[in-house]
Amino acid sequence: MKSDHADQRHLSDFTTDARVLFVAAIAMVVATGGVGAGILLMKLIRLATNIAYFGQFTEADLRLEDTPLGPFAVAVPVIGALIIGLMARYEINKQMTAQLNINNLMDRKYYSQIGFYSQGAWAAGRSATLTMRYQY
Repeated sequence: MKSDHADQRHLSDFTTDARVLFVAAIAMVVATGGVGAGILLMKLIRLATNIAYFGQFTEADLRLEDTPLGPFAVAVPVIGALIIGLMARYEINKQMTAQLNINNLMDRKYYSQIGFYSQGAWAAGRSATLTMRYQY
């Protein structure tokens, strides 16, 4: 009869084999790719910042304090989030007018509302409306 002591090596919780080395190698490749993607994103953020604040297409580490925009630099993030709509109205005569409305001119994709349970509704894309009005 075999003793329980002989089967402990087979039933232990912390046994490993060659698969652990394979999984560790995959994890190292994925981690290296994540670091590379992070570095690339940081460079893209620096490039976009330099274009927006300095008008220069460079990855140099420029100081935001030296921006030529001065106090108007606070408007850069606001301008980046604008949804632009245009309206033009033309009075044909005293009784008749024509009006053209263009909504979401840059065709930006954004949520018009966010509800419970992380549900969101996309806003409409670019749209145009031409209205003719006659007053008698």
